[in-house]
Amino acid sequence: MSATGYLPSTGAIGWGRRTLRVKWGFAEAYLLGLTILPALLYLPGTQRLRVPIRIAPFALSLVALGLWFGKARKRHPAYPWIALAITYCALMILHPTTNSMLSGAAQTMLYAAIAAPVFWAPALVSDPQRLQRLLAILLCCNGANAVVGILQVYDPDRWLPKEFSIISERSLTGILTYEGDDGKKVVRPPGLSDQPGAVSGPATVAAIIGVIFATTPGIGAVRRMGALGVGLAGAASVYLCHVRSGLIILVGSLTVYMMVLYIIREQRRALLIFMIGALLLTTGLASAVILGGSTVVERFSTLIEGDPITVYNRSGRGDMLQIAFGDYLMKYPFGAGLGRWGMMRTYFGNPWNSFSPMIWAEIQYAAWILDGGVVLLGAYGIALLVTIRREWKIARGCPDPRVRALGAAVIAINIGVLALTFSYVPFVAPIGAQYWFLTGALHGAATMGGLRKVDPSLHFSMATHGLARARDVQPRGDHVTGSRR
Repeated sequence: MSATGYLPSTGAIGWGRRTLRVKWGFAEAYLLGLTILPALLYLPGTQRLRVPIRIAPFALSLVALGLWFGKARKRHPAYPWIALAITYCALMILHPTTNSMLSGAAQTMLYAAIAAPVFWAPALVSDPQRLQRLLAILLCCNGANAVVGILQVYDPDRWLPKEFSIISERSLTGILTYEGDDGKKVVRPPGLSDQPGAVSGPATVAAIIGVIFATTPGIGAVRRMGALGVGLAGAASVYLCHVRSGLIILVGSLTVYMMVLYIIREQRRALLIFMIGALLLTTGLASAVILGGSTVVERFSTLIEGDPITVYNRSGRGDMLQIAFGDYLMKYPFGAGLGRWGMMRTYFGNPWNSFSPMIWAEIQYAAWILDGGVVLLGAYGIALLVTIRREWKIARGCPDPRVRALGAAVIAINIGVLALTFSYVPFVAPIGAQYWFLTGALHGAATMGGLRKVDPSLHFSMATHGLARARDVQPRGDHVTGSRR
């Protein structure tokens, strides 16, 4: 094969036998850093280093922004809206009720670091093979997190961190626990973290990607079973955390994935996803009950005690949503100043500033309104809508079938992050950085990736692998619109 040739893999996302090897680089290191760096807090004696450890993954993103900004062949369509959001946050540092210059600057840098991958990831990820590897890394990292979460319930003396987050210990709820069937207190597993229940997010991602990889054509039996096992560990960890939103997001993401597959005419695979997903959820629940007791069933049975709106309101998040739009937006239409809530206030704020008292925010909409009012809320909201449209366009219209399949997978993962905005603040957390990284990577693979000098012997039937007949695509074109630059 020619050194410049590119051979399609033997499946929509599968690892083919005859593919051009793509070297590892910063993109892979960044994803590994999102898991490994926060996991340092799992080690004893690291609480005194909590602030630099928590900052490190975001600092990596800003370094990449400085190195690769503007080097992507085509900007992501969300670019101007994200730029507007970050610029407005920077102006909010001068707001008269910003808690302190340091906390305001830190909050602005946090927003920039979270969204930065959408600027630099397209320059690093230029083909579907590398994007599928990045998804595999996500599967392994989040899967390891989920497995540790299960072990923390099975053998807490050995696997629970020796030191929990001081912030968690001093909070109103303290260290979150529930009672098992044997009467012992079960700490909600933190996974590779120091915050009880924190494994829920990584476990959800592990379950989603595990199901996707386990049902993807072209993957060997061993890897397929491994992906299914990781997905099972993710589902069980979600149950053991007692985090109901995690289960809702898991079911919702798989449902969206099935819908996308059905629309792009992969109905058989959509049915397979349904069957594997149902098996995963039931087996995961059974495993969680064995480890955590019947309280697991009692906790999640509350999801069917009323209609979705009633259940959401009972969780307390409904009240926060009403406060955000009914109170905060009226009082602070253009923002309340930075450093008024969250970790940036805790780490860098001035608690004695009587003109800037703390305001509570535990969902993303409240955070956006407090930090930037209608401007930040509108700009970030439009950016997310543009992103959804771009991913959908790739999943449905990209000429490369591998990129289409990857687009469907990214939609399934990212839709869960969007759902989190109603119960959490994902876009000021590592999960938000993951969202923008996958968004940028998919954009890069669709814009710059393509088939060069395709080996005609590697044509696969639509019925067998869900692949269209491979054909030459100009490497410099946008592989969604077919335009050339």
